[in-house]
Amino acid sequence: MILTPTFRRACLTLAILSLGWSQAYAQSMDLDPDDNNTFDSISDLPPGMEAAPVGSGGWDGLARVLEALKPGVDTSLPPTAAEIAAEIEKEIDQGKAEEALTRIQGELNAIPPNALGTNVQLLFLQARAYAALGREADALAAYRDMTQRFPELPEPWNNLAALYTKQGRLEDARQALTIALQLNPNYALAHYNMGQILQALALQSYDKASRMGLNQARTDAARLRSLK
Repeated sequence: MILTPTFRRACLTLAILSLGWSQAYAQSMDLDPDDNNTFDSISDLPPGMEAAPVGSGGWDGLARVLEALKPGVDTSLPPTAAEIAAEIEKEIDQGKAEEALTRIQGELNAIPPNALGTNVQLLFLQARAYAALGREADALAAYRDMTQRFPELPEPWNNLAALYTKQGRLEDARQALTIALQLNPNYALAHYNMGQILQALALQSYDKASRMGLNQARTDAARLRSLK
């Protein structure tokens, strides 16, 4: 074990303080400091000794010594990128999209211009925050940008489909989900959304056929609507 200079000084100070206390107590009790006067526990101490001062500085002196052993800098670890993203996502889910967007922008601005890589999670959450605030044009632009910069990710395509659906662009939504499922055939949410889109497209076709006089289309449309 290597003893640092700071630790050595602290131990020496504690020893001096303890020696001063024992001598003071011995003199007050007419005891010889060299005698073997020991106490096994706090219950063995004479009345009032439990709160006796340590040396001339009292307990405050000991506290100051121990305080000097604390680090001079904050040693707490900063949150990781994943922890920051989780906190921002929670803000969006709680309806605090404006606060989340401000924090995202601050985090993105803090990334050095020459830094390798990009925080994809922040970009994705930025698009989500735009959508939550009703800024659909900004959200669409953000998701499209992600599909160009990170073509291997299926999530931006899925969320693009959700925005297209909101705008009534069902065919665009179907195409976006097709790409998402090509990228990840096991993407359960994209499969579910594709089912919703295909159902909506089927209703459009049934309604069109019904208006053209096909009674079976009207029946099938009613049956499909009953499933919702």
